[in-house]
Amino acid sequence: MAMATAKILLSCSIPQDVFTAAGATVKPSLVFLKRFTQEEEITYADVTKKARKEVRETYQNEIARLDEEIRIQNENLEQDPDNRKQTRRKIKEIRIRMAAIEDAIRATQDEIARQIAVRKGKIRALRQKAEELRQLAKREFEEAVFS
Repeated sequence: MAMATAKILLSCSIPQDVFTAAGATVKPSLVFLKRFTQEEEITYADVTKKARKEVRETYQNEIARLDEEIRIQNENLEQDPDNRKQTRRKIKEIRIRMAAIEDAIRATQDEIARQIAVRKGKIRALRQKAEELRQLAKREFEEAVFS
């Protein structure tokens, strides 16, 4: 799996007729990205690791049960060739349920990463306010002492 190295700042669609003069029939979009800082990359990796662990623990029993069900259905395929169509349909249904679990895992990871980004933004804003207050207090103190 590729490591994320940027965050999406903006994605916007462009009208289809922009490139028609060049003979293109595409629906263009612009995507603006900002490369992660080293700190953000480390944080993203940590968050992703924690989220995967948390979600896998949540769904571990379900995944094990579905894996076992697939194994049983594959044995049924070998033992009872007359019911192949039905067995393959059951295997397909199981795989669809597993894909839904994987989607839930990804959604949870994305939500956790989003929450962390929001919190980091708030922390950054608070730090900026604290610095502004520090500068203001320093200026006020200097004016009071040296006037």
